[in-house]
Amino acid sequence: MAVTRHNLPVTETRLIGRTRELAEVERVVADVAAGAPEILVISGEPGIGKTRLLAELAGRAAARRYAVLTGRGTELELAAPFAALVEALDGFLRSLGPRHLDDLAQRLPHLAGVFPAVSERSDDEGGGAAERYLHHRAIRTLLEELAAKRPLVLILDDVHWSDPATAEAIAHLVRRPPAAPVLLALAYRTSAEPGILAVALQDAARERHVSRLSLRTLTSRQAADLLAPAPASDRSRIFGESGGNPFYIEQLVRTTAEPGVTEPVGTGDGGPIQTPVGVVASIAQELRQLSADAGRMLEGAAVAGEPFDPELAAEAAGIPPDHALDLLDEVVARGFVRAEPVPRVFRFRHPIVRRAVYDSIGPGRRIASHRRAAEALGQRGAAPATVAHHLALCARPGDDGAITVLGQAAAKVASSAPVSAAHWLSVALSLLPAGEHGRRLALLTPLAQAQAATGSLAEARQTLIQITDELPPGTGLAWSQAVASLASVELALGRDSGVRRRLEAALETLSGPSPVAVPLLVALAMDAAFQGEFERGEQACVKAVAAAHDDPGLSSLAESVLALLIELQGAPRIAESASHVTRAAKEFERLADDQVAAQLDLPWQLGLAEFHLERYEASAGHLQRGIAVAQASSNSQYLAETRAFLAYDLYFLGRLPEAQAVAAEAVEAGRLMRVAAFAAWTLVVAAMSWSLTDARQALRFGEEALTMVSEIEDSMVPDTTHGHMGLVCAAAGEHERCIAHMQLAGAPDFKRFGEAGRRSMWIEALVRSTLALGRRDEAREWAARGEEVSAGLGLPVAEAASQRGRALVLLADGEAEAAAELAQLAAAAALSRGARIEAAASRIVVARALAATGQVTQAVVELRAVRAEMEQCGARWIAQEAARELRGLGAAAPAPVSRRSGDTGTTQLSVREREIALLVAQGNSNPQIARALYLSPKTVEGHMRRIFRKLGVTSRAQVAAQVAGTAD
Repeated sequence: MAVTRHNLPVTETRLIGRTRELAEVERVVADVAAGAPEILVISGEPGIGKTRLLAELAGRAAARRYAVLTGRGTELELAAPFAALVEALDGFLRSLGPRHLDDLAQRLPHLAGVFPAVSERSDDEGGGAAERYLHHRAIRTLLEELAAKRPLVLILDDVHWSDPATAEAIAHLVRRPPAAPVLLALAYRTSAEPGILAVALQDAARERHVSRLSLRTLTSRQAADLLAPAPASDRSRIFGESGGNPFYIEQLVRTTAEPGVTEPVGTGDGGPIQTPVGVVASIAQELRQLSADAGRMLEGAAVAGEPFDPELAAEAAGIPPDHALDLLDEVVARGFVRAEPVPRVFRFRHPIVRRAVYDSIGPGRRIASHRRAAEALGQRGAAPATVAHHLALCARPGDDGAITVLGQAAAKVASSAPVSAAHWLSVALSLLPAGEHGRRLALLTPLAQAQAATGSLAEARQTLIQITDELPPGTGLAWSQAVASLASVELALGRDSGVRRRLEAALETLSGPSPVAVPLLVALAMDAAFQGEFERGEQACVKAVAAAHDDPGLSSLAESVLALLIELQGAPRIAESASHVTRAAKEFERLADDQVAAQLDLPWQLGLAEFHLERYEASAGHLQRGIAVAQASSNSQYLAETRAFLAYDLYFLGRLPEAQAVAAEAVEAGRLMRVAAFAAWTLVVAAMSWSLTDARQALRFGEEALTMVSEIEDSMVPDTTHGHMGLVCAAAGEHERCIAHMQLAGAPDFKRFGEAGRRSMWIEALVRSTLALGRRDEAREWAARGEEVSAGLGLPVAEAASQRGRALVLLADGEAEAAAELAQLAAAAALSRGARIEAAASRIVVARALAATGQVTQAVVELRAVRAEMEQCGARWIAQEAARELRGLGAAAPAPVSRRSGDTGTTQLSVREREIALLVAQGNSNPQIARALYLSPKTVEGHMRRIFRKLGVTSRAQVAAQVAGTAD
């Protein structure tokens, strides 16, 4: 692997006043050799020395023969996707040669959506905008592979100027560092830390060691060497005007400038940076010393990009090629730019200098320069995304060629960088001549999808309004689906009152019941459900069922939502709800995959209805089909919600490793959606999935969800989040917190949460917690309330929770025989729906009650069976609870055998091996796994060798793929 060094601009001076910081740099550089990932974050004001310190880090790492790759964000190219990562890695990838690139493109297809070197070898970018975390995972796997032979240092400077796609990828790497000796070094301006990265760093600080260095200004003594070239009479003034900032000192020393107050210089990074006017004046004075042609060359470089190719800079400036290199020598000699280690690549000595040059270009000359740059890139056959940046700044209205290229660029990056796609689509729309409705729709539709994928729902709403305005009312399903999509977005934004009026007005334009009305009626029903008006929603769904006629897709959708609204009204209508779900499933199974792909809200609506009716196997099957179809069609809409409910199904079915793998994907997609309600639900499901294996992780997921919903009012979303957090706390033994969260969820009535099945489980958690705290009278009251809630529901799992709650109270009151009988009924009821986790919880109560009646042998048999089954499921806490009960009865509790003859995949692993494989899938390194499981690193290494052999794989990424149920 080639080592990239010194592509960070470095001052001629030695690094001064940074003794403590250099010691920390040396420590992290040394520590990464141990095999665990490290993260170093350097922050400070512009010019304070962040880049200089990174260069020192690069030099020390290279001296140890580490691989060093560097990239940086650039202020004027914020729409260029993955710019810093491409700068750091794309050139190296190209150096690997065609065979290696073809291999990467085949094994990690999502790299094609990030790196041009791979994209040129593959047509498959994979995934949709809400699944762009797959691109992030591919980047992480790539870094693991690059670090397989020797430690890798990835340096990303000026992260505050990262494009959104890069910021998301960095946040992913911070949350889930490569499971390899990789040092990720980040530098950004203190005042401009990217929000998504700030949250990720906070999370990472709780999980692992993240080193932070905040650089301060120099003292006058420390700055003496920098001030030495200036006349002695000017040193005090220069230091005072610089404020002790090293770059400002160097710049002021370069030229004589009058002292002055500060004024803002626009930076494009979210706000002005206060730069001393003397520094601005000194740069301007330097520029005036250049020849006119050299000044134009420098302007062309500022337009061309950072780093820049001198030929493109010359073309942007309109300078003949045979004269350009002489001018380049002049600007290099003057110190404005420096050569990079890569041939024919140059960079400004500091971003402030580039900004000053760019701002000095007149607006007309700037447009002309960008136009020349776009034309030159087009003639070279550059990728549309490369040309789009310049076209967005220079294209004229009505420029068909520019509109085409901008649309192509947006399509190319839509799956990996939807923010950039949305920007280019918006520019393309602004260039369209009036009256071109067909072309407007072709641009508006992907624009709305890109905006929704990034959580920009207010913008998506405006785009959807434009779409509905472009489509004549009542013209077909495309129109009604657009209106329904607009209603869904408005519901997510909390515009509840307007939704109903809009949908009713749309329905009035239709001449009568027809399939066109179904999306509108279903959206009207969902609006009613959000308001808690379940009867109104049911009426809308009844009309939708009638309007669907013989269309199986629309019929299935209408029947699914109707079933859900009836179920939310509770007993005695559960049987009626179940009949609608049965019809919905029958219609769904008639659909071909292309029909499902055209209606991706159907699988999760059907799966949701089946989940609430405790048809976990059926729900999981339909949700899995929806996910597969969505992925095959590269349409990620609804995938986060679909995965969340699939994970919850798998949790109840006792397939915890699968549940956790699916939940992890749902969480990553949910975070990227940036819609509090959706993201919080994915985190809640993840918290439940981890609640029986890792209490600390489950609580962290739950706390993150609570943070997201803290500002949502008058909604069942916070209630749902608090209720599930109460379940997690009860499982973790934090009973006071359980009770507090249930109160915030609306206990004792839980009026805003209509789903009775969940309420019965929440109440059972309150029974457990109040009993654990010795508050037996309260427990009796809760048990009675639980029985009232579940009575006559016809939902066996919900009834089982209430029965278990009553059995616990009976056991506490000394009525062990009655407790055993009731708990046995609860276990049988849960098993009738395949709910192994719920059944196991009841079986432990059975065993405790049997032991209390003197039937110790039967109790031991029951506990050993529960322990073995829960070990196989991955439900560690229930298995450990069974083991504790066994030891309390004086019985041996040896580890059960969890493998069966003929097992394949991860099921052939031992309990410990599956546990380690799951941690690998979560992105943990061997040292992190050792710490989590209280094992030695050598023991973990031995387990990993056996895991590789049993699974027939050769990389950690392949282990993670098998855990997630996919194959690399």
